[in-house]
Amino acid sequence: MRKFKFEKLVRDNIVSDMVRLGAQPKTRKLNKNEHVKELLRKLIEESKEVLSMDGDVVSEEFFKEVGDLYDIIETPIKVLNLDVNKVEELQRAKTNKWGSFLNGDYVEFIEVDDNYPKIPYYLENSDRYPELTK
Repeated sequence: MRKFKFEKLVRDNIVSDMVRLGAQPKTRKLNKNEHVKELLRKLIEESKEVLSMDGDVVSEEFFKEVGDLYDIIETPIKVLNLDVNKVEELQRAKTNKWGSFLNGDYVEFIEVDDNYPKIPYYLENSDRYPELTK
């Protein structure tokens, strides 16, 4: 028999479909912490798929992939039985303070003087905000 490594979270009906087609999947149930962690990995995986898509962003395939992302974002709320209203309230508060992502503003870099208050934060997070020397 041939064996293929998966090591990933799959949709709820995938395992039964594998069995129906004659496969013998080795599975286990994840605990809540593992489940949420795997959902976040899945979010990265699906995001990469959307990023790698060629073609029109209003194609049916694009809608399907965005639907996958939407499902993955909703699932931890359900798994952890989070208060949806609280999640939405916090999201709205952040949006009210900092805005959303609708404008499409993209910062390539910033130049600041030594008094800029966020310098320590940027230096502490140099993996996200590397200092450019040229």
